Amino acid sequence: MHRPLPSTLIHWALAGALLLPACSDENEPEPAITREGRALASWDEVSPLLGFSIAEALPDELYTSDLIWNERASDVRFTPSGTQTRLRWCLAVPDPRSGLTRFEEVDVKCDPERVVTQTSACDDRLEATLILRLKSEDGALSENLPVTFTALSTRAASFSAPELALTSFQGTFVISNTARPGLTLHFGAFGGIDEREAGGALLAEWVPAGGAPASPGSDATMVYTVANWASTRTPGSPQNPPCSEF
Repeated sequence: MHRPLPSTLIHWALAGALLLPACSDENEPEPAITREGRALASWDEVSPLLGFSIAEALPDELYTSDLIWNERASDVRFTPSGTQTRLRWCLAVPDPRSGLTRFEEVDVKCDPERVVTQTSACDDRLEATLILRLKSEDGALSENLPVTFTALSTRAASFSAPELALTSFQGTFVISNTARPGLTLHFGAFGGIDEREAGGALLAEWVPAGGAPASPGSDATMVYTVANWASTRTPGSPQNPPCSEF
């Protein structure tokens, strides 16, 4: 049975999607949403724009969660499925020698005549490229995945990697697209951390081949939860070891 995605994870996944650059028509003089990034020297540099650092928004914690592999559907097959295991995971700062280091403050401006500005899409933010470390007891996941980390405040942050290669996993996890011809399977990892919970999900989405926009309500807009996990957090409690112990 396909277990529904928790509402907090839906919010994180949508927040990750909103981080994509705004598209504009070639006849449109200015985009509805503009983003101006400024590099920060390090993960603990305080942003002049937001008044806090990425280090303050990123708990140095190693989590242990129940990982739920949902049952595979007719349009996507994956192994394992329909089982539950334990998962150790955390978000880590990349090795400076990896070439992945990126710490930025992002000034976001929205045109109030074309965009609903009372949404997180129009909020200034801190962004970084981090490593999502995943290791499951069933051997399916043994991963170090680059993700975009986004913090709107020190109390809530999200991460996203919307374009994971289906063949790049180091564990035994395997996924394949069995949807009808003309649809392309996009596979990604999304999640977030707030004061009460840290969690994530592996999501599959079908889009028309070539990247053409799907019609609202069509099969091509379907998103399937391949797996999800969550850990309860107690603010200020040293209940979780640091990520360095992964």
